[in-house]
Amino acid sequence: MIDDVEYLRQFYAVNGGEGRNYFDALAAHAAGTTNPPETRLPENLGPGHCPPQYASLEGTCWNGGMDFYFRRIEDLRAVMEGSGDGVKQVWLTEFGSTAQAGRRRAATSTAW
Repeated sequence: MIDDVEYLRQFYAVNGGEGRNYFDALAAHAAGTTNPPETRLPENLGPGHCPPQYASLEGTCWNGGMDFYFRRIEDLRAVMEGSGDGVKQVWLTEFGSTAQAGRRRAATSTAW
């Protein structure tokens, strides 16, 4: 599996950035999992809250990679700007934070 920022870098490198001609905006997930928006790896590590079934790992869940942070979008934007594509927008999709570490899925429960 390839990191999304690295994928975008490689995308812009193909044929001198030809791919920029085939999209109008970059859509990206800004899921912070259990990490508050102000956290960022590595300078401000998220809390690493874990679901109840992984209680023994508390403090280590969802905080070891930038894809678990809201601010990952800034990295994607920097690649776009560095590739001369800064005029395009980034559309945030499926953004949000976990309400609680052991939340229920809508498919299995309507009790929030």
